[in-house]
Amino acid sequence: MKRSSFAILCIFLAFVIFIVCYYIADRKKVDRRTLTQVAKDTRFDDGVPARLSLYDSLSNMILLDADSLIADDSQTFFSINPQNDSVTGNKKIKVMPNYTSIKQLCAKIGEPYLRGIELDRVYQSNNCALRIAVNNKRLELKSGSYNVRHWLEYKTFPKFDGGLNKSKRLSPNWKYVITFNKRVDPFEGR
Repeated sequence: MKRSSFAILCIFLAFVIFIVCYYIADRKKVDRRTLTQVAKDTRFDDGVPARLSLYDSLSNMILLDADSLIADDSQTFFSINPQNDSVTGNKKIKVMPNYTSIKQLCAKIGEPYLRGIELDRVYQSNNCALRIAVNNKRLELKSGSYNVRHWLEYKTFPKFDGGLNKSKRLSPNWKYVITFNKRVDPFEGR
């Protein structure tokens, strides 16, 4: 075998090995279950009801100053991210008189059980509703990508339809909801 033929063969083999490695590394792990099966198998986290008194205290502190957080009539929604102080909502909450207590409660609840807090001005009244993002994860199924979100809804948070939902009442004030929503890829179909 000539040297040039051997070199071409080595380059070809290296290329094939590269393609195989790239394909294996790029493959996503896809769950073979249906979304209905996943929803049925998804369990409520036992750590959430155990922290209900902390969630109650946190919601009461935030709702005390909810009107200052949702100040103008055009804004009906407000979001807080306890893990990131540079978020716009967090800058607004820092000026609240009970900010230190809110921050301490967020730390006490802990990151696995507190991803975010949303306020929503309830239509037909001037009240504010509150919900707490407990846990979010992404799920890959054969039918597509889905967001699985665990929420705690306080009193009268507006209902959002779409996707599968599971819920259970934890107290007169709190409902634990798990939503399953298909992720939308903005580049899909291009």
